[in-house]
Amino acid sequence: MSDFHPDNTLVDWTKDVIQLADALKIEQFIVIGVSGGGAYALACTSEIPERITKAGIISSISPLDVPHVTEGMNVINRVLLGVMQYTPFLLNPLLSPIVRKARKDPQKLFDYGLINYFPIPDKEVLFQPAVREMFLEDLPQAFRQGACGLRLDIKILAQSWGFQLKNISLKVYLWHGKKDENVPANAGRYLANTIPNCEARFYADEGHLLIFNHWQEILTTLVS
Repeated sequence: MSDFHPDNTLVDWTKDVIQLADALKIEQFIVIGVSGGGAYALACTSEIPERITKAGIISSISPLDVPHVTEGMNVINRVLLGVMQYTPFLLNPLLSPIVRKARKDPQKLFDYGLINYFPIPDKEVLFQPAVREMFLEDLPQAFRQGACGLRLDIKILAQSWGFQLKNISLKVYLWHGKKDENVPANAGRYLANTIPNCEARFYADEGHLLIFNHWQEILTTLVS
């Protein structure tokens, strides 16, 4: 696990990727990013293209300074991003109760909190026993060191990304659900229309968690 750097940017993060790849003696590799991770994958395609063969972004966020990309976003995400952009000093008080609940009683947070912010296609995924169990294991780990990681992620994604999507030359594959309320499909459409060599697929009846239903297709596409 890399050290916490409160002033890190998307571009800075690619240096960690290079250090890891060098340590593992991997010269070139594929990058995959899901949700907010899509921004980090795209940073790699921009900043270290000589090390990347192709990229896959699933349910990916886009830059937030683009009109209409947050239309249809659920309330909690819209509030968190808005607070970070305009009143960042309020973010800690907002996140603290979530962090405490995630560490103390992740099952209650999942069953009576988080799941209510997902549309029907995502609820169907989350009700699968294996997926639910995975989330219950991951929630305490996500906040093991408090809210600093989530707070930094929100900050990084809400500010300028530090690179231009239109300058990405590598092949990028994109998958996005039209019923996604965490990262609305408008974000995916913007990415697909702005990245020059982007092959996009949109699913009419999928939400944010489409990767659980389409992971085989995604991996097959990326390794072919």
